[in-house]
Amino acid sequence: MVLFWLPSAAREANLRHRITHPPVPAATPVHGAHPAEKVWTPLDGSVPRRMVDLLDDGGQQPFLPGWDEAGGA
Repeated sequence: MVLFWLPSAAREANLRHRITHPPVPAATPVHGAHPAEKVWTPLDGSVPRRMVDLLDDGGQQPFLPGWDEAGGA
């Protein structure tokens, strides 16, 4: 999961316009609200969620090539 914490709604809109199909799960909020609140909107969605609920839909981190060779667990 990649989280982008952005300073303005314009920056968030620009990021969402440019990254339409992220290779890994990703979400954005706009700076101002507390990050533990329901402010994280997945790039492939439109409903804000709490950070702890972002992967509740069964989403999984994709395999990272080279992870085992780098000593990943």
